[in-house]
Parts: sequence; structure tokens; C-alpha cells
Amino acid sequence: MPKRPTSVTVIAWIIIIGAVFALYSSFTMSSNPVAARLLDQSPLPMSVHIGFSVFGAAVILVAGYGVLKGYPWSRWLYIGWSMVGLAFSLLTVPIVSVLVISLLFLIVVAFFLFRPAANEWFNGAASG
Repeated sequence: MPKRPTSVTVIAWIIIIGAVFALYSSFTMSSNPVAARLLDQSPLPMSVHIGFSVFGAAVILVAGYGVLKGYPWSRWLYIGWSMVGLAFSLLTVPIVSVLVISLLFLIVVAFFLFRPAANEWFNGAASG
């Protein structure tokens, strides 16, 4: 089995830590006055945002674990769910600048998750 590239390890841990923080912020969102003010401008109630955030963080956590283990589906899950999350945010959150930063981050992550060394890791881990 090929050695996991350092870039994949770093990305996986960033994904996992980000998902843990997202879970925490999902559960504390309703008590945050800044978040409440922002979400008051959304067409959806806060409960929908909280539910979507909790579900999304769980999906991202699974994807991060899968990236660490070398499961080929995990990088597609991360990229796909991130795109769903960006689309949801674009339609419901009024701060577009945050979405641009998130999109740039996603592009960088995708670049590293689909480089030849990463492809070798995911293909080797799947067959090993």
C-alpha cells in the first residue's frame, strides 16, 4: 500500500477539526446574537439552519475520516457535500464574501485530493 501523502493527512485533519468546530457552532448558534441577527435575514428559520449545519458537519466528519483511511468515496463525498453547502449558503446567507473564501478553500482542497500522489494513495488503500 502506498504511503499517505502529507498533504492528504493535513487536509483530512483540517476537515475533521473543522467539522468538530461546525458541530459546536451549530449547537451554540441560537445563543449567538450575531448569528441570530444574520439568520433573521434568511428566508429559512434558524431551526433549518441548525439542522442543516449538524447534518452537514456529520457528513464532513465522515468524509474526513474516510480521507484519512484512504477510502476513494470520501473525497467525492467531501467535494460534493461542500458544493451542496455552498449552494445552500448562497441561497440563504447574505454574506457572499465568506462564500468566496469557502469556494477558494474547496478548490485548493480538491487540487490536493486529486493530485497524482493522492490518487495513488486512494487507489492503493482501496485495493489494500
